[in-house]
Amino acid sequence: MLTEQERERFMRQIVMPGIGEEGQEILKNAKVLVVGSGGLGSPALYYLTVAGVGEIGIVDTDVVSLSNLNRQILHTEADLQRPKVESAVEKLQKLDASIRFHPMQVYLDENNAQEILTGYDLIVDCVDNDDTRYLINRWAVRLGIPLVEGGVRGLEGYILPILPGKSPCYRCVYPEKTKRASDPIPVLGGTAGAVGAMEAIVGIRMLLGQSVPVGKLTFFQFAGLTSTQIEVKRDPHCPVCGQAPSEIVD
Repeated sequence: MLTEQERERFMRQIVMPGIGEEGQEILKNAKVLVVGSGGLGSPALYYLTVAGVGEIGIVDTDVVSLSNLNRQILHTEADLQRPKVESAVEKLQKLDASIRFHPMQVYLDENNAQEILTGYDLIVDCVDNDDTRYLINRWAVRLGIPLVEGGVRGLEGYILPILPGKSPCYRCVYPEKTKRASDPIPVLGGTAGAVGAMEAIVGIRMLLGQSVPVGKLTFFQFAGLTSTQIEVKRDPHCPVCGQAPSEIVD
């Protein structure tokens, strides 16, 4: 049940069609895991927090560096060399001290993924490498946890909502990993901000049981302010979500 203070804080959301007090209570009782607290993770975490998601886990092994500050809005110059999860939680608690945060400064891998992901209602993938994307996708499907996948490069980004058992998974869409260049990924801060915020919006709608573009990969081209939506289908032979999934380790 919402308190009077919560009714006032979330008034602008509660009056939205499809949310109301019942929807706000769903968000209050929800548990969301955000993997990555950088360019995508910062805005995603910000908007999940101010939306009133009651419990948020944050996984990130990195520390804040100067080159992060063009896009990672939860971190400042005062946070240089500080663990990102620690820096992020400090800022987020100032937004809403009632939210329960679980910072985890660990590298997500095959040995700890099941333990870390289990128990969450939603996973928001905000990482910048394919190895971790494939790992998160595989364990989200195994555990039956809805997943929001997103990525950015330059002035472009994408969103892919994944509902295990109902939609294509990330590996259906990208059967093979792309070879990552050794150079830094180019990105304008606003691109990461926009896509990270969209990940939060899609995630909130998934928590509320509202419609999201399942089975569609949405690309955003910010230079021309355009978007392209591509229909994607489940691969019956997918080693992750197909008819005969394997114990594949990416």
